Formats: sequence, structure tokens, C-alpha cells
Amino acid sequence: MTERTILVANAPVSYGAFELTVGREGTNVPGPEEVVASVAESGYDGIDLGPPGYLGDPGELRDRLARHGLLLAGAFVPMRFSEQPGYEDDLGGLGDAIGRLRDAADHGLARDPKVTLADAGDPTRQAHPGEGGTSRAPGLTRDTWQAAGARLDDAVDRCAAAGLASTFHHHAGTYVETADEIDALLDASRVSLCFDSGHLAMAGADVVVGFDRWRERINHLQLKDVREDRLRAALDEGGGMYEVWSRDIFCELGQGSLDLDTLCERIRAGGFEGWLMVEQDRIHGPEETIADASEAQGRNRRFLRERGF
Repeated sequence: MTERTILVANAPVSYGAFELTVGREGTNVPGPEEVVASVAESGYDGIDLGPPGYLGDPGELRDRLARHGLLLAGAFVPMRFSEQPGYEDDLGGLGDAIGRLRDAADHGLARDPKVTLADAGDPTRQAHPGEGGTSRAPGLTRDTWQAAGARLDDAVDRCAAAGLASTFHHHAGTYVETADEIDALLDASRVSLCFDSGHLAMAGADVVVGFDRWRERINHLQLKDVREDRLRAALDEGGGMYEVWSRDIFCELGQGSLDLDTLCERIRAGGFEGWLMVEQDRIHGPEETIADASEAQGRNRRFLRERGF
């Protein structure tokens, strides 16, 4: 990285545009031009790619980034690492993400963008977010971990061959959710880690302890705050990813239960370099507007600026 060592990005998911909403009937999803404009106006350095195609084809993406003065920070790529046929089917999506990041970088519109790999889970894990490793959401066997790690290393190598860095995003509703599952994944692979405060909190772990635990493997950050009371109520009531996300558990930074002040101090003191991405995962109600989301993301940017970012 040059200039500042930590750059701050946002993502379409903060505006209600992500894999659970885009293309789903009845959801309130703003257009890509509105989102990109808002991210830039709110003072962010970059933006995540969002769901495949959401920000347009490569030419449209370049145009949007250039007009609004934003850099492409990364692309989220879920893959079925736990089984070979699924992994092979998902390679097309990986190739598309690599191509878009490479194209943006070649045109000076990306700075150290991360291919953000994640486990895609399966219907059982997706139906029980926040319950990883329990009888309702059982984990992988030792042999399956080793095979998953080998596939993940293959994905890392594909990214590196294109001149791109990669990272792995632990995620609720997948096979890499709990602290123990993150450890197992890191033991089985040489991939770096995308640390997500919100998803780690959903798994019942302390975010400051987690950051300290994996600091040497972390090369990408996603910062969320969580309303603990709503999270616990949502998990107690049950439901899959869409139902839990609909309960508005992720709030503006500093308005929830996580110790983000200490976490921000650790990030600044620990020598981290790279992207810090705000992701306030939201499924917007029918009455919410792009102006509402813009104001919220502006406040999130001010929260980080006040803490040295």
C-alpha cells in the first residue's frame, strides 16, 4: 500500500444490495449508480464489488468508479470448498471476480483489491446461522477439512497467478463460522484471513480476543456492530439466513454491543495495512430510502474518522 496504510471502504450490502436480496422479488434494493454515488459522497476510499453483475459489466464498473473517484476494494466469492464437484462448478464465479478485479486494477481503479473467498455452506448450515458445530449445524470431519484446505489453496494460487491477493471470510451459515472452525481452516490452508467482527460475534466469540488470536493471518477487515439483544432473540427464534438478517441485527458503528473502540485501537496499534471495509448488512424495509442509507453510512465513516481512520 502507498499513501495511507489503511484505506476505508463500504459495500453494497450496507445499502441492502447483496446475495440475499438482489434478484429476489419484493426486496427494496437501490440501483448501483445511487449506491456508488453515496459511498463516494460519504467519504469512503473504495467499494466492494457486491453481488455478481450488480455494479455492471467491466466497462460500466470502470466508468462508475472513475466518475465517483472510488477504488475497487474486493469481491466476495462463496465457493463449495467442502466437496469437489461443487468447487469445480464454482470456479466460473471465481474466474469472473478475478477478471473484474484485474481489469479495474489494470486501469488504475483498484489498489490491492482482495478476492474475498468464503465457504458457501450447504442447506443445513444455511438454515442455522449462529449455531455452527451444534447438533443442528454439524461441522466437517478431519479428512474433509484437509480436502477443503487443498481446494482453498488451489483458489489462492489461481488468484496469485492473476497478480491478486486473496483472503478468506469466515461467515455465519457456513462451515467456517465458529472460532474453532476458523482455526481448523487456517490449519488446513495457507490462506490469509478476512476478519469480520459481526460474523464472529454471531458465532458467540469475543471480537477483540479473535483479532488478537489471528492477527498474523489477517489481511482484510470487515467492521460491523451488532445489537446483542436482537441477535440473541433472532437466534432463539430460529430461521435461515434471510429471516435472521431481516431482524435488523447489524446497526451503525458504535450503536451496538461490540467493543469497537478497543478493536479499533488494536487495529491501529497492530501494524495492519490494507482495506478496512464497513459492512452494515441490511435488508431494507419498503419505506427506507437511499437517503436513509446514505446518512447512516456517513455516520459510520465519521465514527471511523474520529478513531484515526
